Amino acid sequence: MGCNLRDLAVIEPLDMSDLSGQRVAVDVFLNAYQFITSLTGPDGKPLSYNGKPVAHLMGFLDRTTVMLSEGIDPVFVFDGRPHELKRETLRGRKKRKQEAFSRWEAAIEAGDMAAAKKLGPQTAEYTPEMVAETKRLFELLGATWVEAPMEAEGAAAVRCARGEVGAVASQDWDTLLYGAPVMVRNLTSHGTRRFGRVL
Repeated sequence: MGCNLRDLAVIEPLDMSDLSGQRVAVDVFLNAYQFITSLTGPDGKPLSYNGKPVAHLMGFLDRTTVMLSEGIDPVFVFDGRPHELKRETLRGRKKRKQEAFSRWEAAIEAGDMAAAKKLGPQTAEYTPEMVAETKRLFELLGATWVEAPMEAEGAAAVRCARGEVGAVASQDWDTLLYGAPVMVRNLTSHGTRRFGRVL
C-alpha cells in the first residue's frame, strides 16, 4: 500500500454486473483484515460466536455469495511465504500490534470501552486457523482458492497479465506495479462504495 498511482491511472466507473462472466482475482489477506477490523464487538475485537472469531467467515460468505450470484468467478489468492526483504517490516508490524494490545488491555481494565473499540482493530490477527477455515468455506461454496508463492497481489497481477483472470480486485495500488493490466477498486458486497475500474 505504499504507492499511490491514482494520478497516473485511467479510472472508469463500473457496476458489479459489468464483471459478470469474468474471473476476478481477490487478495484474501487484504479482505480478511477489512472484515476482522470492521466487523467488531463493543470491545473492538472481531465478532465471535462462543468465543471463536467468525468475522472473517461472515465477511467472506457475504462477499463470495454476492460475487457468485452476479456471475463473477472469484479466484481467492492467499499470501505465501514472505520474502526475506519483508521480514523487517513484519517485525515492525508485530511490535506495533503488541503495543496496541497492551493499550487495549489497559482500556478494558479501566472500563474505557470507547478506547477499547478504537484499539481493538489494531490488535487484529488473521491466524493460521482462520486461514484454514476460510479455505474450507471457499471449498464449501465451490469457489477457487490458490496460494501464492509469496505476495498474493503479485501472484494475482501475474495471473491477470497472463489472461488467466480478467481483473484483480484490490485497494492496493501496488497491484499495478506488479503488472496487472486491470484492477477493480471498491469491490464491496452491497455497492456501498462506488466501483472503479483502473486500467
